[in-house]
Amino acid sequence: MRTTRSAVLLGLLLALLSVPLTPATPAAAHAALVATSPVRDAVIGSPPGEVVLVFSESVSPVIGRVQVLGPDGRRVTAGEPVADGATLRIPVRVPDRPLGTYLVSYRVISADSHPVAGSFAYSAGAPSATPPEPVSVDERPSGGWTPAARYVGYLGLVLAIGPTLFGAVRWPRRRRRRAVTATGYVGLALVVVGTAGTWVAQAADMVGVPVGDLSRGDLTAVADSDIGPLLGARLALTAIAAGLLAAVAAGRAGRG
Repeated sequence: MRTTRSAVLLGLLLALLSVPLTPATPAAAHAALVATSPVRDAVIGSPPGEVVLVFSESVSPVIGRVQVLGPDGRRVTAGEPVADGATLRIPVRVPDRPLGTYLVSYRVISADSHPVAGSFAYSAGAPSATPPEPVSVDERPSGGWTPAARYVGYLGLVLAIGPTLFGAVRWPRRRRRRAVTATGYVGLALVVVGTAGTWVAQAADMVGVPVGDLSRGDLTAVADSDIGPLLGARLALTAIAAGLLAAVAAGRAGRG
């Protein structure tokens, strides 16, 4: 009975691991910039004390990736941006030469954990003859890491669920039993690898840098995002499933 209960619980845990980390949502559901103050490309009389961005849904700023450049190309951001729901406020200081074109660049994380980046300009007094140039932005710098991590995780689930549950119900001879157990462990290991790859890809997309340029702080920041607890829970469930797999194998071995 104890082995049977362990097998049932193992099956439930493997079923939970099969649940996607995030629901499938159309691209239109991601946060979009709907309003700015000053207005994009506007010419105003004097530089403001703050720049306000309004998105279509709640966002959180990526620290170090939201800034305002003055007409001379230097940062005029006076502090960290503050998000209040869908509104992002950027404090700005007045530079020594305040007249000219200002460039606002931003990178935020929407409510569905999707990174959103962009830039716009406004001018004080008159546009600059040579305004600051926006930097090209890659919204998904993780490249192939995300699909690769996903496929590795799927392969791990296939190897963990199929042979393991078959072996728990109809356990073959000892030689096959060991093979089935080993296959289950390999599958769970691949789930861990896929989850770790997803963590790294999420960090790259959050901060907007390639995977090779990530710092320890960038990786740690994922824990504070919406997907961080889900990734941590998946790793914990995988560890529990590995322990139950050992218990089920030992129980079946005792009966074999």
